[in-house]
Amino acid sequence: MKDKKLGLMELTMLLVIFMALVNAACILITDRDRKKDYEELETKVDAIASHTDALDMVLVDFNDNLNEIRNNQDEIRQEQEEQYEEIDKTFDKLWNSIHRHKDELEEQIKAVEESNALQNKQTTYVGAAVSYDSGYDHDFKSQGTVSDGEYNYTWYSQRVLPGGGLDIPGRHVDEDGFVRDGDGNLCIAARDLDRGSEVETPYGRAIVYDYCPNGNLDIYTDW
Repeated sequence: MKDKKLGLMELTMLLVIFMALVNAACILITDRDRKKDYEELETKVDAIASHTDALDMVLVDFNDNLNEIRNNQDEIRQEQEEQYEEIDKTFDKLWNSIHRHKDELEEQIKAVEESNALQNKQTTYVGAAVSYDSGYDHDFKSQGTVSDGEYNYTWYSQRVLPGGGLDIPGRHVDEDGFVRDGDGNLCIAARDLDRGSEVETPYGRAIVYDYCPNGNLDIYTDW
């Protein structure tokens, strides 16, 4: 009986030792698996870190490109503002130029209108002169045009076109039918001479009182 008890105790000890070995083996296997999992996890972490670094580089490049685009936009905006400013300056210059020449343009238009009106009235006068007889018998009346080498002189009847230019103090008609001012000067109209200019004509000194468009010096008469 004693030997059987000892054999049972030995069996029990062997079983305990075996279980301990099994537990140790399980622990070793578990540690190995955990180590493998850890190594795999580290590999994944490293891969993620690499991807993160690559993403950071992409983000840096993106930020650089974005800043460059913003700078280009600022340059374009600046150029546009400069162009707008230049356009405004050009417009102001043109506007000022128009205003500066406004009076001149109005004078030119007025001169053209007066020229047309005078030409129309001169045409009327040509027709009327055929039947009009003032009673004056002067050589200038029949000649129509006289030249002294510097000016061509034509006569113009105050009866056909009195005009504002003949609003002259002391205006009168002499014995030859010439219209004279209060000082005895012939009253004439000119295109290229200023009003008030004095001219020595073949018929005496004359004063420019009016404008005529034809380039001649018109001597006002009463025939």
